[in-house]
Amino acid sequence: MRNDDFETALDRLNPPILLLDSRRRIRFQNAAATALFRTDDRFRVDHAGRLKLSGSHDDARLRRTLAVALNETAPESKADSMSCVLGETGRFVVHAVPIRRGGRLHGSRVLVAICGAMPEACPSVQGAALALGLTRTECALAEALARGEPLADFAERHGMKIGTARWHLKNIESKAGAHRAEQLVALLHDLASPLCPPQMGGDTR
Repeated sequence: MRNDDFETALDRLNPPILLLDSRRRIRFQNAAATALFRTDDRFRVDHAGRLKLSGSHDDARLRRTLAVALNETAPESKADSMSCVLGETGRFVVHAVPIRRGGRLHGSRVLVAICGAMPEACPSVQGAALALGLTRTECALAEALARGEPLADFAERHGMKIGTARWHLKNIESKAGAHRAEQLVALLHDLASPLCPPQMGGDTR
């Protein structure tokens, strides 16, 4: 009954959710994940029932992320989500959350949430940006970067010079403790993850 209730709850979530076993085989997928496999050829299920991405670079990064989440030597108390930014055309983020030994369902070992791959599944990056204390312009830039918009396009759309946009980007990276744009995008999606709601607050000027 607990398993059925849990699966019903997962089916009601917007992001595609998968439960994988130790061999990356899919043990459960919610309705959003089923729709994703049907409409987006970047996401596949191989002959062994494992989650697979179409691009070799993306698939390798996914495997590394899942390997960390599935690490048997990690302390049982460590339940932080591992995330990776993927997508050669149109970015999305994969969150992998270890399932504690006593709470496994159908032999599953890790819960995978895919954010940004479907329009209705895009996380609210604005809340994450506010949590970092960003200004309105910095929030807008953070949201644009999280969508995969090039910095030059953002500058042109907002009528600013590329140097000004780079200055705003440096300010965002400084506040977020990030050293490059990809790391910043991963952090924003982590904070906006449906599994880890951010604390709201910060300067909105």
